[in-house]
Amino acid sequence: MYYVLAHDLRTSSHLSIQLKIDSPWKNTMIMMKQSMFCNLAFFGVVLSSSAVIAAEITVEGDVARLKAGVLTREIELSKNSLRTTGIAVDGKQLLARTAREFVLRVRRASPNACPVGLKPGEGEALDSVLTFRKNYKEDPARWEDNRPGAVRWVEPLEISSDNWSKLAGKPRCKVDEPKTGVQRLDVAVELTDKSSFGKLTVTLCYEVYAGHPVIRKWVEIKNTGDRWLMLDQMTIDDLHLGEAFLNAVPLTPHERGAESSIIAFGNTDQSMGVIAGSEVPSALRTIGKDGSLGYREKWFEWVIGPGETFVSEPVFLYAYCGPVQKTISARSTPLDRAVEGHYMAFLREHLGVGPDTNPLHGPQWMTWAGIF
Repeated sequence: MYYVLAHDLRTSSHLSIQLKIDSPWKNTMIMMKQSMFCNLAFFGVVLSSSAVIAAEITVEGDVARLKAGVLTREIELSKNSLRTTGIAVDGKQLLARTAREFVLRVRRASPNACPVGLKPGEGEALDSVLTFRKNYKEDPARWEDNRPGAVRWVEPLEISSDNWSKLAGKPRCKVDEPKTGVQRLDVAVELTDKSSFGKLTVTLCYEVYAGHPVIRKWVEIKNTGDRWLMLDQMTIDDLHLGEAFLNAVPLTPHERGAESSIIAFGNTDQSMGVIAGSEVPSALRTIGKDGSLGYREKWFEWVIGPGETFVSEPVFLYAYCGPVQKTISARSTPLDRAVEGHYMAFLREHLGVGPDTNPLHGPQWMTWAGIF
């Protein structure tokens, strides 16, 4: 009987694996190094660490529970509010307080009509090269339609999932498996305000993936009424992490008006926390100092007509935890090991970032690209 001691990068824990092999060698401790995809290989035997992390979603009464390895999330599903009551890594609570599932401002068109400028050729072209030049300042008034009778956006109303009892019906939940190894929770809520936006259906979508301690989320908003609407000031995940986990490490550049798309939040020694990721492009995205994820108020707005649907870009939380290990030259943290290994595998496997099937052409260096 051989004992293989290996380090599982996906959970930042140690695995003790017993292999029964006919051999004259006895009582041997073998150190094995995982491949990029975190598999353990020994004499032709492959043990996939993806089997170690189970991903499941359950709904019981008014509570939805999402579990992805060491990462868990509990969501309260009541008619009065829709909010996250807890996010934990290895049982350790990360939130400072309960979190609103999303926040949005809605304005209606007056008169109720499609505004001019949504179709090609109806409005003035935007010079993107000029816009990004140093010291260039854009005047928003330049894009206003000042003609008599032009559409104006009126009666702004904030919609917050923690206080919408006068607007919302009872949430409808659906759990399914869109593909092998992926579970999805859809929470749909009908919103009605006859004096303002009319009717909307808001669907919050969550996914967990076998083999990865990650929860991914996005929002779908369908205009089921007869009014033209403007959406803005949107937060996709209004999280407020506890003070002990506000030590932020940007993992992508923050430059030229675009904020970092990936920020690790954790404790001081980087032994536990989450990697907060936003798939919102360029300057549109924002990740708050408290861990909230959404659209930058200055740049985001979306016109949605009757029968149309807006789908946000996803955001996600990827957990890491484990011991800090001394090395010959420095130290190895769970955050280091996550970023260099299984987190990158998640990007390739599920987000399609840098797929291995693409040809590699040099050079592979772009100083301007703040991507994953």
